This record gives sequence, structure tokens and C-alpha cells, in this order.
Amino acid sequence: MDKDEVYIAFELLLEEIEKAVNIISNEAEKYLRAKDFDKVKTLAEYAEQLKDLREKVKALQREYQTILRIFSEKIPTQVQIEQVKPTQVRKKKVKGKLKKGLRTPEEKFIIPILESIIELGGRAKVKDVLERVIVMMKNPFVPDGM
Repeated sequence: MDKDEVYIAFELLLEEIEKAVNIISNEAEKYLRAKDFDKVKTLAEYAEQLKDLREKVKALQREYQTILRIFSEKIPTQVQIEQVKPTQVRKKKVKGKLKKGLRTPEEKFIIPILESIIELGGRAKVKDVLERVIVMMKNPFVPDGM
């Protein structure tokens, strides 16, 4: 397996995890409409576990990149490390409305919204939920209080 195949394997795994999160989000939305908060809470816990798994996979991906970088510095090879795709997306300063496909998909907000509602006792003002969602979406992998 060459470097590009390993990178693709990581990306495929991350994509499958995202698909699972989307399925859970859709199910949670159905139960939220039915006001079955116990099932919503259970699904939010599953989503949290998937979020943790996604972070572990991303950490392994970064570790792999680091090992390749160190290897290429210490042992010259014909295939340079630059051929391995970067793991982080470069951020651009965007002015005005983002084009379709560049903005965060709506389904990515479902779990943070549901988690916020659960944390607020099952009911909340939109303003309170939005404040929590903004914090969660800015830094989605740091638990509150850290």
C-alpha cells in the first residue's frame, strides 16, 4: 500500500463515520419530532461515540503524516512527502455568501442542536440553543468546561 492509498483509506473511513453520523442525525430528528427524548438522548450518545472515533482516526492520520515527514527527512526517497495530501483544509477569508458546497451542510447542525436542547432540559429559547451551537461548531471536539 503506498502513501496515497493509506491517505485514501483514512479519508474513506472518515467518510463512512460521517455517513453513520448523518443516519443517527436523521433518526434523532424523527424522535425529536415525536418528543421521544429518551431515544434522542440515546442517539446523541451514539453520535458522541462516533465523534470520539472520528477524532481518533484523525489523530492516527496526523501521526501517519508525521511519521512520513520524519522518514522523508532522514532517509531520502524518490517519492517526496509532498505527494501525500495534507490533512488540514486551508482556510480562506470569504467575503459575502459562500457558494453551495462550501458552507456547512444543515445536517451537521442537527446533533449540536439536539445536544443543546438536552443540556437545557428538553426545552429552550432559540437564542439559548443558538449560543450553545455556535460554541460547539466553532470547536466541536472540546467538551464544555475545558
